[in-house]
Amino acid sequence: IQNGCPDVFSVGGGIENFGPLTITNSTISHNMATSVGGGIFNVSGTTNMKNTLIVDNDSSVFGDNCSGTITDNGGNISDDNTFDGCAFAFNSDWNTATMLGPLQDNGGGTLTHALLETMMPSNPAIDAILPANCTDQQIVPAAITDDQRFFPRPFNTNCYVGAFELQSTGMLTVEKITIPAGGTDFEFLGGISPKAAV
Repeated sequence: IQNGCPDVFSVGGGIENFGPLTITNSTISHNMATSVGGGIFNVSGTTNMKNTLIVDNDSSVFGDNCSGTITDNGGNISDDNTFDGCAFAFNSDWNTATMLGPLQDNGGGTLTHALLETMMPSNPAIDAILPANCTDQQIVPAAITDDQRFFPRPFNTNCYVGAFELQSTGMLTVEKITIPAGGTDFEFLGGISPKAAV
């Protein structure tokens, strides 16, 4: 969910909730409210959140990412450390500028934000969710087996936080190239090593 800003006096830039709401493996970012709850404002009812990335939202008063009561069901990441922010602890390692790609076509039928690999600190949303917790929020939880693009989830051992599951492509490593004397054909001996990519 991105680019939400409902009106001149707005609350809940991304989501304004009045009833039961369940949010699982979602990415909520770059929304704005002129009052409270840039990402989400839970007016009434219940909001249950799990394995969700809610970052880089903004409000003019308080609660950049969240305002109102949010039930933390684990695996969530927020970069908001204001008093009335999300119910879960904010992650000080998160950096939207280097860890979250722009909203664009990364495959599938909808636009998504890709998770970007970083070093020191590493992206806390990557490989963060153990398979046992990579589930929905039903009374009897069911495994979540794909991301928003219908790409496999998990791709490696663990699931990623948010709507996007980073996939892997092969990187060709060439160890030797032999060009016969006077010839134009060549052969190489090498292998393929995995490299994470969007």
